[in-house]
Amino acid sequence: MKRIDTTCWSTYKITDIFLVKNTNCVLSRDIMPDSGVYPYVTASSVNNGVSTYVNVDPILLDKGNCILIGGKTLVFSYQENDFVSNDSHNLALYLIETKYRKENVYLFLITALKASLSKSYKWTDSISYRAIQKNTILLPSYPDGTPDYNFMEKFIDKLSVHVKNHLDKLSSIISL
Repeated sequence: MKRIDTTCWSTYKITDIFLVKNTNCVLSRDIMPDSGVYPYVTASSVNNGVSTYVNVDPILLDKGNCILIGGKTLVFSYQENDFVSNDSHNLALYLIETKYRKENVYLFLITALKASLSKSYKWTDSISYRAIQKNTILLPSYPDGTPDYNFMEKFIDKLSVHVKNHLDKLSSIISL
C-alpha cells in the first residue's frame, strides 16, 4: 500500500468528533473470572484488553461499539460489544455521527488517535476526560471541512484485503 497523502486533511477537536465518557469501574477483586458473557476490559494491549468474561449487574456495563482508551496506559482498542471496565480512568469514545459507528471506521480512527495523542501522552501520563477536551485529531476531510468517514472505511477495507492476500501467500508457502 502506498503512503497516505494527508495534505488535504483537516484538524478537529476530539470532542467535535466523539462523545467522550469515563467508563464505569468494577475492580478485579469484585469479579468472578470466567463467570459470564461480558468482556472484562482492562487497559492492556493484550487480547484487545479483554482479561476474562464476567456476569455483572447491567447498570455497570459500558456500551460497546466504541473506542476504549486506557487512561493510565494510553492503550487503544475497539470494543464491539457491551463491556465491563476495570478503571474509571478509562475513556470510551463514541462517534457523534452515529451512522458511521462501524468497526472499520473505528479502526482507522484508532490509528489517527494514536498519532495525535501519543505526542502529548505516554504510558503512565494519564489521559483524562478533562485533558482530552483540549486535544485535536487529523482526519481526511471533504472540501466543505466535514470528516470523510467513507474514505476511512474504504481504506481499512482495502488494507484488510491486502493483508489477507499476503497471509494467503504466506500460508501457501508454509504448507509446501
